[in-house]
Amino acid sequence: MGLQLQQSHEIALSQTHSQRSGAVIEQIISVAENPYYLAAAAKREAGKFDEITPVERQALLQVANAAMFSIEDAFYQHKKGFLPDERWNASRENLRWFMSGEAHIQTREIYERNPSAWSSDFQQVVEEVLREIDASDTQHGGTSITN
Repeated sequence: MGLQLQQSHEIALSQTHSQRSGAVIEQIISVAENPYYLAAAAKREAGKFDEITPVERQALLQVANAAMFSIEDAFYQHKKGFLPDERWNASRENLRWFMSGEAHIQTREIYERNPSAWSSDFQQVVEEVLREIDASDTQHGGTSITN
């Protein structure tokens, strides 16, 4: 009986990994095909933030929203035991990057405008990350970029 449970769990882990990989691949392909996102990303990388058009900014925001939902899914899968700690920790770091402003996307503002778009458990994680960012900003003289 114990072996069957272990095998069932391993199968579930494998299926979860496969589904998450497929979703991420689809998202990457979609982003790679979006000329507005690509133009905005190029401008962002070049430090030309003031040249990002409203349409390009919307493309950045939609990618950030998709990333947030993907990170929430990673949280849920980790909570249920289907995603290893190291994968969740990487997703949490992505969350921190998006929320810190380093991505030059107003992800934090979007979240704070409508936190109920995400599950209450995930909101707690986001709030914890925001407290960490705020504490770090306070220690470093407010160096976070909130473009």
